[in-house]
Amino acid sequence: MGVLDWIVLGLVTAAAAGAAAWMRRRRAAGKGCCGDCSRCSGCRH
Repeated sequence: MGVLDWIVLGLVTAAAAGAAAWMRRRRAAGKGCCGDCSRCSGCRH
C-alpha cells in the first residue's frame, strides 16, 4: 500500500470512531447523562 492509502485509511477510521462516539453521546443525552463517563461520577451506563 502507498502512503496515500494509509492516510485515507486513517481518515476513514477516525471518522468512524468519531461518528460512533457522537452516536453514544446522543443516546446518552436522552437518558439525562452527559455521555462523558470520565467526567461524571456515578455513571449508570
